[in-house]
Amino acid sequence: MMIHDSSTQPDAAGDTETGDYALLVPEADASERRGGFCGGCPRKWHSTCFGLSLGTVLLGLTSLLNYWDLYLDPQHPRLHLPPALLFGGTAAFLGLYLLEALFCSSTSRCLWRLRASDSLAGTVARLQALPPQVLLQVREFKMNTKTLRTGHPPRDQRITVPEETHAEAAEFKYRRWQDASHPPDPESLGGVLAHVEVTVTVLFQDEETRDRLERDIHALRKKARKTKDSLQDFRVVCGLKDAAGLVSRSVDGRERRRRDSSESSFSLLCFTGGHEKPWWLHFWAYVFLSLLLLSWPYRVAVEFGTRRSHVSVCKTVSVLVQGAERGGAFAKQGARQGADESPIPPGP
Repeated sequence: MMIHDSSTQPDAAGDTETGDYALLVPEADASERRGGFCGGCPRKWHSTCFGLSLGTVLLGLTSLLNYWDLYLDPQHPRLHLPPALLFGGTAAFLGLYLLEALFCSSTSRCLWRLRASDSLAGTVARLQALPPQVLLQVREFKMNTKTLRTGHPPRDQRITVPEETHAEAAEFKYRRWQDASHPPDPESLGGVLAHVEVTVTVLFQDEETRDRLERDIHALRKKARKTKDSLQDFRVVCGLKDAAGLVSRSVDGRERRRRDSSESSFSLLCFTGGHEKPWWLHFWAYVFLSLLLLSWPYRVAVEFGTRRSHVSVCKTVSVLVQGAERGGAFAKQGARQGADESPIPPGP
């Protein structure tokens, strides 16, 4: 594995006092599992699009038959339907259909954001090449009591709500990092698109790094403390430095922290089957098919051709330089070997 030396320098060592707050990081509810196309609700049949397109086709055919009937026998038409009403209804259904297909559907939004470089293999490679980022966030708040009038007949109800008074954030500085990921083979997934759930785990490699993290957390909490009677909570948010344009950190996603690691997750949409995006996965191909009233079969085909995958990205960080760590390890090993060796008896 390639080891990267970071250009950032660690902060000055703060107070060495640590407390129970190192284990008190809330974990968000992870029971909701997303699926289907673009990470929305589970696979659906796009019934609104089907109904609007079917209504447009039926009204259009009725308008053509009515016009042909009036053309053949304008004095005694068989349908007796006003042409203006039929053409107006067809235009209204067509407008609603195009509005839903091009501006309201998740398919159009995801195809608009899907870039030519968003292949699954390329995305996994970029995730492995991006350096990790660890953010420390502290929020100070106080509890206020408010009175609300609720119910019928109305009555006063007193509730206690937290009110944020101050917030501080800082980035944890490290000297080197390395990628320790073992992602799955992108070619074995199959399908057309892949809704990838990415879990980023940052491991604090040695005891010195973990101690530095605790000192930085304590210093940030001390800096954020403005009043003695206020309350504090904090969290450690890990992610990737998204210099390549990847959405690589989700503060609202699932977050979990222990003393030796921090974890977060986010979702990406990629296309499978190589490094080049197929022509029919472009946004303008979808627009062309929508104008031909073929949006519904296209969306259902893409919906059921989307696969779910999970990629675990693991990064290790350390505040020690590589040479110093190896030198210390070799010195300890040499001292241990010297203590175990017996003295050599003098020769004759």
